[in-house]
Amino acid sequence: MSRSKLSIWFVVCLLVGAPGCKDGNQAENGEAAAKVPAVDDLAGGEDDLLARRDALLAARNRVRKERTDLSEKLREARAKGSDTAELVARADQLEAEEKRISDEEGQLNESLDAFLRERGELLKQLAAQASAQNRAGAVQTVMVSREKDLASRESRLAKREAELARREATLAKREKETCGVGGGTTIIQAPASPSGSKYRKRDVEPMLRRARRDMSKKGILQSDLPAAVRALESEATKAMAKGDYGRAHFAAAQLLASVRGIRVNKNFIAAKINRLNRAIKGKKLSASKNGEVTKLFRQATANFGDGRFSTANGRLNKIHALIR
Repeated sequence: MSRSKLSIWFVVCLLVGAPGCKDGNQAENGEAAAKVPAVDDLAGGEDDLLARRDALLAARNRVRKERTDLSEKLREARAKGSDTAELVARADQLEAEEKRISDEEGQLNESLDAFLRERGELLKQLAAQASAQNRAGAVQTVMVSREKDLASRESRLAKREAELARREATLAKREKETCGVGGGTTIIQAPASPSGSKYRKRDVEPMLRRARRDMSKKGILQSDLPAAVRALESEATKAMAKGDYGRAHFAAAQLLASVRGIRVNKNFIAAKINRLNRAIKGKKLSASKNGEVTKLFRQATANFGDGRFSTANGRLNKIHALIR
């Protein structure tokens, strides 16, 4: 039995009571025991979804590495005046492949979100059926198990996303440099194309939309971004207005990679609470608004302690809107 199946099975045993786990046919646990196969099925679904997500991350990493290497080869070939048709064709293939992987990741993330909601509802039903004697221990075990699982997965995914973000930025930088490389000094060329003519508006805007969508989905505010990242969207937009699509593409790629690398976890929430505390100092709020902020802070702190980081983040975002 896999680790996730084992942990969920252990939680179910606590929720329905030890006797029910030893003998699923006992009358007093009949209804709860009937839900155990459903939980086991969900655990199997979780394993499958996580395996697919890991595979997609590995595939995107592989494509990104090849694109980075290919960008360097293109730069060298253009500097020497060599034929780049084959390299350009391969670059187009890799770009299309990465878009396919990105689209599939989006669909998979939606499936994973739906799965997590379904599992949460099922565990709530089981918790409601547990005896008052077992309920407190069961809820605590659910939280501890979930915290350990999430911490392990977040750590693994954060490392992979950080590596991908580094490669994304490296590739964007090299591609930007490549745009300005000439084919040879002895060849008479037409007047130079606008800066960054390898890219167009259609290459930049989808990345900005994905970055905004991911920020909205995760509940990431502009102030949550690292200082060096906050101006990237504005930089990309201004560069597009000037026709400098190479610079715009570079900024948009950095923004998207940075957003994808952010995890709404314990450290993220702790840092956000500190930022909001500093922002509130010196603010003059009405009595009603001050009461609402205090209530939201209290709820967010409780969510933080329970490991419900996304819920805590939503409450902190409401505070941010109130004190602006």
